[in-house]
Amino acid sequence: MMEANDALYKKLTGKSYLKNRVYKAALEVFQDLKAEAASVMEQTQKRLDQEGFDLKIEYKDKDLRELELVFASDMLVISMHSNVFEFSRVHDVKKTPYVVADPERSFCGMI
Repeated sequence: MMEANDALYKKLTGKSYLKNRVYKAALEVFQDLKAEAASVMEQTQKRLDQEGFDLKIEYKDKDLRELELVFASDMLVISMHSNVFEFSRVHDVKKTPYVVADPERSFCGMI
């Protein structure tokens, strides 16, 4: 019975650890995206102001996994999903040499 528990423990902790690593990597990329978006919006607003355009654009950091970009009356919401996903067994991604070489590469975060 102990061997079965050990096997289950290894599978669960292995997959949980992998999903945690993927989540942290996606979150790091999302934080980089937020920083770049804030910088671009600030530079663009300065240029609009310098050139006399009466347009308001705005960057809003809503929370850890969401941001808003406002362009005059339009809004773009960008968010990161809190779950980590694995591509389906029948998805073409699973057939790529990249994923075939390491099946853990079929897990991904979603922004």
